[in-house]
Parts: sequence; C-alpha cells; structure tokens
Amino acid sequence: MDIKTNKHTVIRSRYIVQSKLFSDIFYDLFDGVDQQHHHPVFIVKCHQHLVSPSFVDHCIDAMQGYLYQPIDGLFELIDFEFDGESFYIFYKNQFKPLMSLDLYLKQMAKRSDWPNIRQTILIDSANVLYQMENKGLVFGSFSLNNIFVEEGGQVIFGPPMLNLICIEYFISKINDYDASIFLTPEFLKDQQVSLKTDIYGLGILAYYLYTSTWPYQYKNSVAKLKEGFVHGPDATSKRIQSIGDKLHFYIMKSIQLDPKTRWQSFKTVIGILEGKQNVTFEKLSNRLEVSESFASEINQERRSKLGRVIHRLSNGFLLFLVGVLLYVGYVSYFTKYKVVQLPDLTETSLIQAKQALVNLGLNPTSVSYNFHQSIPEGHVVRIEPPSGRSIKQGRSVKLFVSKGRQEIQVPALIGKTRQGIAFILNGTGINIKEMPDEYSMTVPQGKVIRQLPLPNQYMFDSGTIQLVFSKGAPVSIEWKDDLNLEGVEVTSIDVAFTFTSEMDDAEFVVLEEMRNGDTRQLYSGTHYGGDQFNESFMVQKTSHIKIQLNGQPLFSSNNDN
Repeated sequence: MDIKTNKHTVIRSRYIVQSKLFSDIFYDLFDGVDQQHHHPVFIVKCHQHLVSPSFVDHCIDAMQGYLYQPIDGLFELIDFEFDGESFYIFYKNQFKPLMSLDLYLKQMAKRSDWPNIRQTILIDSANVLYQMENKGLVFGSFSLNNIFVEEGGQVIFGPPMLNLICIEYFISKINDYDASIFLTPEFLKDQQVSLKTDIYGLGILAYYLYTSTWPYQYKNSVAKLKEGFVHGPDATSKRIQSIGDKLHFYIMKSIQLDPKTRWQSFKTVIGILEGKQNVTFEKLSNRLEVSESFASEINQERRSKLGRVIHRLSNGFLLFLVGVLLYVGYVSYFTKYKVVQLPDLTETSLIQAKQALVNLGLNPTSVSYNFHQSIPEGHVVRIEPPSGRSIKQGRSVKLFVSKGRQEIQVPALIGKTRQGIAFILNGTGINIKEMPDEYSMTVPQGKVIRQLPLPNQYMFDSGTIQLVFSKGAPVSIEWKDDLNLEGVEVTSIDVAFTFTSEMDDAEFVVLEEMRNGDTRQLYSGTHYGGDQFNESFMVQKTSHIKIQLNGQPLFSSNNDN
C-alpha cells in the first residue's frame, strides 16, 4: 500500500488531505478531515491527466443520485470540488481503520475458520447491496481494492459507480484494466448498468472466494474478457463443483451472461447464502447472442493487429530515416541553445516576470489568469514548467497570473434553517460562524434572525458570514403544587416572559380559560424591551392558560394534571 503524507494540502479552506491509501487506474484515495463539520472524510482525487471540464460534468451528472445517501457499509458521497485543474470527490468516513479486501483475503485464507469468513464476506456484501437495491441505486465498482474490511470484519463498499463512470467515458482508450473481470457483457456492449450488474459482480467475487481463481482467463484485458464471453465461464472446474450443488448453482446463476437469467433480487441472494432460501435448480446455458457480436469484434481486432504488423514493417525504413533526421536536429538544437534554470517568479509582477524570462532567452508567450486568496492582482501565481526546472533557451514558458481575490454576492439566509443554509452554500468557499442564539417574537426556533454581512452585499469567496439563530418566543409556564380550596381543585403556576430588545412597548395579558368556558384575566400591564416578567398565579387545575401580546395570541397551555 502506497502511503504518502500531504499535511499542507487544503481544499477550499475546508478539507485537509492527509495520507494516501492506494492508487487506482483512475484516481487516488486519501484520508482527510472536514474542518467545517469536524469529522474524518475520504477524498478521491482523479488523476490530473484524465481531468477535463467535460469529464467533470460527466462524473457529477452520473453521481448526483448518490449525494447524501446514507447506507450502512457504503461510502456516503457528500461533496465535489473542481478548481479548473484538479477534481476531488468527498465521502464521509464514519468507519474504523479499513483494510482492502485484497489484503484481507491474503491474511485470512490460511485460517482454520476461512469457510465462515468467506461466507460472512458474501452475506455482508449482499446486505449492503440490498440496501442500495431498495433505494434504486447500483454499486457497479467491484474491485478487490474498492471493497474494504473494517476492524472487526465488517465489509465496507468504497465509492459507488466511480469505476464504471470513468470506464464509460474512456471506453475507447481502455484495454488493460485490473478490475475488468467484474465488467458485465451488457456494460461492455451498451454501457447498461442495473441491479443485475451488482448481482453479476457479487457472483464473480463468490467464484473467486471459493476457488481462488477467476471464471475467465482474462489477464486484466477487456479484449480477453470479451473472448471469454464467447466461450462462457469455466463451469466444469473440479474446484468449483466441489463446493456443493446449491452454492455452485448460486454462483453460476449469478454470473449468467444474459442478465434476464440472473437472480432477480439481493433478498433472494441473502436467503440462499444464509441457508434460508430453497433453490429450484434449472438448466443454465450461459449462452448469449451478444457473444456472437463479441466474436466478430475479436476477429476484427485480430485482422487489425495483422494489418498493423505489416504497416510497421513497410514503414520501418521510413522510421529509420526519420530517426536519422531527428538525430541531426537534436545535435543541432543542443549545440545552438544553452540550458538555463527557471527562476522563482511567485508574487512577481507580470512585467517583471516577462522581462526576467526574456533575459534568460525564454519565450513567455501564454498567460492564464486565476483568482487567488493572497497573491495580488497582476502578479504571478506559478509558472509552467515549474520554477527550478532546467530547460533549453527558446522554450515557451506559461505564466499563471492572479486576478486577486474573488468577490461573490452574499446570499439571503434570514429565515433559513441550518439544513437549508448547508444546501445554499454547498460548493462555495463561504464559512459560517454561529453567534449566541436569541429569543425572537417573529422568527421560529432554529431559523436565522440576523446575518452579517447583509444579503446582496459583496464578500470574498473564502469569507465568513455571522449568523444569529432564534430560540423562539421567550415564554415558559411551570405548574406547581395542587391544592383543594373549598372543594375546588386548584394549582399554582409560575409564568415567566422575557421582553426582547426589539420591542418598544408591549401590552402583556395573562388569561385563565376555565372548563365551563368562562375567562378570567390574571394580569394585564405594559412592558418595555429588556423587561423580565415573572409572576405566580392560582388557577383551577382544569383551566387553560393563554397569553396575549399587543392583543395577539402568543401562548396557550393545557393543564392535564
């Protein structure tokens, strides 16, 4: 496992990147911390050479349905970030230390309780996938490095759909892929993804757990996998037949090439794995019409390879001549130009930076502008190639220049709840600072009374908005001891009220509404902002207490004692 510390990497002034857990063909997975909510996170960083605005749009559109979907045993997607160069995906981390399934299997395979361990892995996996099935979601990212085992043996599924989303986008460029064994025929043919995709993936995993081999000799190659689909999986192996008819049938039905003939639900799968579901055996052909089209693709690829070999031989002489010309050009280039070292131009003005590069015999031809929190407008943020690199004179150097700090319009948050505020500010760099809650006569409890800066003013994108939330109306009634006076059951009550500073003067009335419908005024008076009202009254035990403020109902209480 590749461990690398990135203590100083902070994303959007919120997420701190810590250690790298592992690298995939498409992304790196890191541990991290969400400073805003004070909890650990997993951070996926897609490899930068793959990232483009269209790729980011493709990923975000495909993963929107997985945002804020809490499922036991599954990474919960909480955020995205694209800064124009790097694309990050954030998942909540509520798990104990995790180990990849690949490493876990290597440690457990020799234990005496290995049969129980592999059955537990399959049952736990099926339970996670059944929860996703109930929400209409698909995992689709089966890999021995994308499924983990928590301390204590609980199976945890990594980022859902991420691998399939990347493969769909880069399908024309991918041939060798270490987790391609889990790809289904329908996905490779038409990019179809469904519940049956996960049924198939779990079946492939079960095959591997019980045989230590894969059903196809695919050699990490998508092309080899298609060739395996033509012939079907290795179903005659003594190793898989030795596990028992019921389990053998479960595995082979799970990995049927035709998705219509696989299991219909993970509820059935769980029942079979737990021994609670009776299995009706049927004849499994594992034949699929699409295999014929795969065969055509394979033949076409073989013909193409032969043509490429002939083409290479016919062009060999031309390549030799080109090599000679390149050698001559190379010698000429290195005798004509000197090697210079790029200086550190960070925070240097654009004019000074250009002049410094020209003086070195370099060509500052391209300038890109970006917002920056600390470097002033018109000054260099970085150069490409980076400072300290040795390059030949005459090379072009790209300058990235600051636009200064970015200003954005402050959103209106008054009257909004914390959940609504989180939705509004999602994807921005704005921070929230909660001030002490205050009583309010007009704003319900849990909603914003005041904010600073005010709505529609302008602030920097990494700034902070101060919010004051409402504690609701400042009224309380406490029922005291019960008494019996001349045959009438009565009780004493304490009424307390705080007149908030926003009031000028207010008429405060306390009423007793008796069971027979009569109303008695217990108190009436005028108060001002900041006053504290605290009085005791004797009322009938069955009465209702009502409070009015400036003639409007404020509070009603029913004594059921």
